[in-house]
Amino acid sequence: GSLSLRADQANTVASSIIDFSIDNSEKMRITSGGNVGIGDTPSFKLDVNVTSNRARFKATSGDANIELSSIAGHDWLIQSKSDSSLAIYDEDEASERMRITAAGNVGIGTTSPNKKLEVNGNVGINNRLLLNSPNYNEHLNLRRGVYGTDFILTGNRLDFSPTTDTTLFKFLAPVQVVGDLDADDVTIDDW
Repeated sequence: GSLSLRADQANTVASSIIDFSIDNSEKMRITSGGNVGIGDTPSFKLDVNVTSNRARFKATSGDANIELSSIAGHDWLIQSKSDSSLAIYDEDEASERMRITAAGNVGIGTTSPNKKLEVNGNVGINNRLLLNSPNYNEHLNLRRGVYGTDFILTGNRLDFSPTTDTTLFKFLAPVQVVGDLDADDVTIDDW
């Protein structure tokens, strides 16, 4: 059978509510506009006000998912994964877009980041990239393909080794020097 809760079926009173009370204290209400409030008078479709500063959505097994859908119907999931990570999943494209691991590593375009930030794909920086480290071993390292390290920038030093011979640097475009160029043991070959 069905259970129906009805308030003001004849619509004789404006702004009727259904409230749920325990021990003479209201715990939940449904307004005439269809808003549901738990611990509060609702201003939204679901309004939760809890004294413990948290609300919980808990799965009994596997992942816990909260689905967000736009008016156009694009669906996103916020997933608390069973491996203790958090993921943002694009359900329409069937693709995970971002993950935060239990270790605090953030991955964009990868589901298993091994560094604090790991991006699989192109990255654009419109202002500047700041590297703030006093240690030589903590530096900006740009890598390309099988050759390994192309370019290391640290403090006031810039190292290049983009070919298989790490003593050789090959410029693939004209080099322009403004001011003096001081160099010892420099050989210029025609490639």
